[in-house]
Amino acid sequence: MKRTVRLATLPLNKNKYDETRSVIGHYSDAKRVFVAHLRQTSLWRLLDRSKSFRDYAKAQGLYPEGINVHLVDQAAFDAVDTCIRHIESCFVRANVKARVWRRFTDEDERHYAYACLTRYSAIGQIMGGGVPEISTVTTSPETGAKIASYLHRVIRDALDGSWPTVIKSHSMSLDSTLYSVVDNDTAKGKTRRYVKVVSSTRNKRISLPLSGISRVSGNVRVVLDEENKRAFIHVSYDVAALAKATGPAVSLDWGITEVCTDDSGVHHGDEYGRAL
Repeated sequence: MKRTVRLATLPLNKNKYDETRSVIGHYSDAKRVFVAHLRQTSLWRLLDRSKSFRDYAKAQGLYPEGINVHLVDQAAFDAVDTCIRHIESCFVRANVKARVWRRFTDEDERHYAYACLTRYSAIGQIMGGGVPEISTVTTSPETGAKIASYLHRVIRDALDGSWPTVIKSHSMSLDSTLYSVVDNDTAKGKTRRYVKVVSSTRNKRISLPLSGISRVSGNVRVVLDEENKRAFIHVSYDVAALAKATGPAVSLDWGITEVCTDDSGVHHGDEYGRAL
């Protein structure tokens, strides 16, 4: 498990703020093109591996000129992640997997249907009117066509013609090659940590002063705070696993007028009765 922490910078001077906003604007422009391009279901096969879409976008000339290529790579990966999140959220809201479970009672049919839903190449093929071949599942052409036809209707209804769009330019994702971390001493003898991020100018980086000292590593996201003219660095940290439970076992009975009652007869969450 991971948790994301927002590390605030100090208020940025006009030059640093404008440079940061400019590079984020270039990043967002590239991502906007990529996300719009991925609306074609025939390209959903590229969602199974983000590097495949990166290679495709380069070959198709979708990469803008004059922008750091590695930064545009990150925009391509970010676009793939955005599209995947949109598709999965639509599936969850429409209870697609539950509908498949209720529709098909045969285990092989369920297996085939669920295998299709875990492969974006298969989903794209279904949305194009095709019948995916799943190597791990043996099914007849007739059965596969029946399931694919049902999945086509369910997925079409779940997506309902929607697709994500990149409207506002306020953040960019960076891997470890696009930023560096340095510590410098201030005039008062204190240590100030800086995150130097890629800029729009070749071989130049924007030095963002953090308001505190925190570890910055791995993939990060830089988010503009337009109101306060500063930025936030979003960093993900691993969450330590909980220690094994100790002490005597305690049983809980989930209630209706309270959240639960333990084996000592103590009621927990009485105040949630009406909501429950």
